[in-house]
Amino acid sequence: MPNTKHFAALDGLRGLAALVVLIGHLELGPYLHPPHFELAVDFFFLLSGFVITHAYENKLRKGLTFISFAEVRLIRLYPLILLGLSIGTVILFARAMMGHDYTFFLPGIVSWMLALFILPSPLLQYTVGEGAFPFNIPSWSLFAELVINAAYALFVHRLTDRMLALTVLVGAVLILIFGIDGGSTWQTIPIGFVRVLFSFAAGIGLYRLFLSGYIRRIRAPFYVIAAALILTFCLPRGEMSRLVDGIAVLIIFPLIVAAGANAKLTGTLEKLALFGGQLSYPLYILHHPLLKPFANVIRVYQLTGIIFWVWTAFEITCILVFAFYAMKFYDEPLRQFISRRLKQKPSREAQRSPLL
Repeated sequence: MPNTKHFAALDGLRGLAALVVLIGHLELGPYLHPPHFELAVDFFFLLSGFVITHAYENKLRKGLTFISFAEVRLIRLYPLILLGLSIGTVILFARAMMGHDYTFFLPGIVSWMLALFILPSPLLQYTVGEGAFPFNIPSWSLFAELVINAAYALFVHRLTDRMLALTVLVGAVLILIFGIDGGSTWQTIPIGFVRVLFSFAAGIGLYRLFLSGYIRRIRAPFYVIAAALILTFCLPRGEMSRLVDGIAVLIIFPLIVAAGANAKLTGTLEKLALFGGQLSYPLYILHHPLLKPFANVIRVYQLTGIIFWVWTAFEITCILVFAFYAMKFYDEPLRQFISRRLKQKPSREAQRSPLL
């Protein structure tokens, strides 16, 4: 199969998952809050393993160097990481200045320097929260993504089907033991690696099964697949939440990705799905710092009723529009410029790969 094939349905699912993450971080109350929205990260990791294997496994086996692979991945991910970091930096430093919190600045500068290299920091956990990436919390998943990408590129030549199956099995056992509740805080970074280990490895396995034709019978209409994904995020929380999380990550998401890989979209639906896939990464990595000013307005003015909903609709619209313009007029031109300078030509699939 040529690696120019594009999985439009998977793009559409990725776009839906990114929108669920945005809604999950809004202050909408318990009835409109997707209880399991954080599982979207595991879904992203699974998609990433699938798409990166599609785009790069043959190239890595045929001589693509680790350095060249790392360049392509950083070109894909870093511009928007830097933009999200910049927005979060302005917000946190402005808040410290307005509150005359001068103890923030030294650890804040050190944390910012670490974040510049996509590294976590524990220095601000007692002042601005427990996030390992305090300027832009979703960056933790990009940190985990880049680590697993590096491991994949380094060891893909030794990653036989048997070794991959063992890796998936070990990851599944670790998921069952430790759960998926963690990764974004300094204390729970190891949980983040457990999550990415299983899902990324499972994504690799799914693509190899897809290539061999073993999962071609797992099919469903796109609207059924999309509904199943959204329903999974919206299952209620309770005493069985950990079991629900495990079933979703270990069973439901792989089935959804398998069905999505086999789904054929055409016409307007295909265009919408492709657009959703393009917008998903900018939306995911930029939404969290952008939410803070809007949330402050809600708290300061105690917005309720119709005014609250109008403001929330305005908030969602602004974030979606900002993500779109950041993609079109910042991310894409900058990546094209850097690629030309480095004489890199990443594939179309790689440029859109999930979470990248």
